[in-house]
Amino acid sequence: GNIAMHNRAAAEILGKPGGEKKELMLPEGMLKKAGAGCVIKDGEFTVKTGETEKTVLFACSPVMEKGEAIASVIIIVDITGRKGAEIKLKRIIEDLKKSNEELERFAYVASHDLKEPVRMVSLYSELLAKKHGKKMDEEAAEYLKFVTEGASRMNSLIDGLLQYARSGNKKAGDEKTDMKLIFEGVISTLKPKIESVNGTVALETELPEISADPREMEQVFQNLIGNAVKFSGKKPPVVRVGCSEEAGDYRFYVKDNGIGIEETYRAKVFEIFQRLNVREEYEGTGVGLAICKKIIESAGGKIWFESGGEGKGSVFYFTIPS
Repeated sequence: GNIAMHNRAAAEILGKPGGEKKELMLPEGMLKKAGAGCVIKDGEFTVKTGETEKTVLFACSPVMEKGEAIASVIIIVDITGRKGAEIKLKRIIEDLKKSNEELERFAYVASHDLKEPVRMVSLYSELLAKKHGKKMDEEAAEYLKFVTEGASRMNSLIDGLLQYARSGNKKAGDEKTDMKLIFEGVISTLKPKIESVNGTVALETELPEISADPREMEQVFQNLIGNAVKFSGKKPPVVRVGCSEEAGDYRFYVKDNGIGIEETYRAKVFEIFQRLNVREEYEGTGVGLAICKKIIESAGGKIWFESGGEGKGSVFYFTIPS
């Protein structure tokens, strides 16, 4: 096909401002398809004007007369700037991914190496207490207790860091995970804890099969349900679990009647090692929800919570693509 007419913008994009129609260079294949009355959407080609190479987006649509294509209208747009921004963004994402991988490797190695000296502190503290405990005065015994408890807490924090570094790295692929079976397994594990506080954990809806790693989904449910049981205050915990399908996602929820979360803590809830309550009231390292967030976001979902505030319970939601 031949170009019958064009505007100045087309000539400028193709490097022939004010040029003759015959001077405009378009890909031969594109002209043939346009001449044949084909519809083209989101086509791309490159054009070199001097020392500059441009990326051009094009589309064409036939002009019909009595059921036949008598011409085609071709639209071209210079997307060189956008293409460059896309390449730059892709490079930034790749760099961030590499940086995150390196950070996770560092966290794993560092925490693994830290365990040995902490283990030595714990071991010799226990030996000291066992061999010389009776000879110590009250003050010395108290100091040794602080050392033992500190080493124990440090060990828990290192375990949490290791768990965090490992989480969110498994890709499900075509693996199907039955979330009802995951729920039942978690309830079985948490049964002694639930019974010790006269708690109730009930399933309100059916749970679907999803594409996700079963061990990581078990971690998510164990952390969320375990927290709902733990942070119940003085009343017996009542926990409800369910799921709905919305806009291409499965939306799971874990609802409790516990102590609730104040709005001022919203930004801190999913940060690693963040504790909203004093250690003497509620045990834990503050790693569980950070692990949940990492797992869910790695699976392409989101996690958040709603709470009426102190004493009004909480609902934790997370989504997984359906």
